[in-house]
Amino acid sequence: MFAFKKTLDETREKLKRMSEIKTVVIVVDELDRCMPEYAVKVLERLHHLFEGIPPNTIVIMAVDSKQLENSVKKIFGNAVDTGRYLRKFISFNLELGVGELQSKYVERYNYYFEKFEERDAAAEELQTLVTLCQIDIRNLNKLIEKLDIIHTLAFKGKMSESVLWFELMWGNDKI
Repeated sequence: MFAFKKTLDETREKLKRMSEIKTVVIVVDELDRCMPEYAVKVLERLHHLFEGIPPNTIVIMAVDSKQLENSVKKIFGNAVDTGRYLRKFISFNLELGVGELQSKYVERYNYYFEKFEERDAAAEELQTLVTLCQIDIRNLNKLIEKLDIIHTLAFKGKMSESVLWFELMWGNDKI
């Protein structure tokens, strides 16, 4: 415990010195995908590390808040006030919506859209589904990969974009 406290104090001091020169930004991502015990341990250690650090140090946590709340409940039980607990670590939340796809997605997934007779119509159909089902970009990537495999195995040659709807309904668990 003594060695941990010493390491923590040394790290805090170095962060303070760095933040006097430049703004220090630390990004924590995928914490919501960790085992609950590990996620809570990281939150608590970050709290100890950055408590009282000058405002020129910023910690950004990109997490699925519902999943992080589930991790807290797993550790402390369902009766815990997860919002209150997480406010010790998170100063404010910024919720990112699903939004609309940029036109670049057609270029990115061109290998898939090229399998349809009407490439542009297939891309528009996908945009409609993404909007209706509120599919985020991470899940869209996984979905397109799955649909590409389905399409390649099931069909030879180019197909009507109406097949896209079948593939989307079969491959998407949100529908």
